[in-house]
Amino acid sequence: MVRSGKERQAAEALIAQGADVLSQNTDSPAVVQAAERHGVHAFGWDSDMSKYGPNAQLTANTENWADYYIDEVRKVMARTWTGGRRTANGIKENMVVLAPLNKSVPVDVARLFEEKKRAIIDGNLVPFAGPIKDNGGATKLGSGSALTHEQLMAINWYVDGVDGSIPK
Repeated sequence: MVRSGKERQAAEALIAQGADVLSQNTDSPAVVQAAERHGVHAFGWDSDMSKYGPNAQLTANTENWADYYIDEVRKVMARTWTGGRRTANGIKENMVVLAPLNKSVPVDVARLFEEKKRAIIDGNLVPFAGPIKDNGGATKLGSGSALTHEQLMAINWYVDGVDGSIPK
């Protein structure tokens, strides 16, 4: 896999500023490799990158598109496919698959992780439910409702507690 200089440099800069957990959305091992080299933690994205940072990667958010593609191909073969379908499948549908937790994760934390994952699957926990405020204090979502898939895909604001502003 190609190592990205910019990703590595960004990870190194964050670590130098005191970051002890990194995440990225680049499909590259550079961030996990930098975390491994500096003894901090990281999350893989779209693929399990634990082989690049066996001590660093806590877990990885991976995707399993097999069921979706099989279903779509079956529709094509049956001449019932209409196209244009967007999917919002997640953990419950086995499209989002979390890589095994790092062995350094404490047992009580691993148990909580599994409990929360189960609650999402069962529908008892909605991760993007209100109330949600942006980092300027404005209510973005009231109590008793949850962000739709379309709203999630259109987020252009930071949540309360995040320092910074969206670049213009």
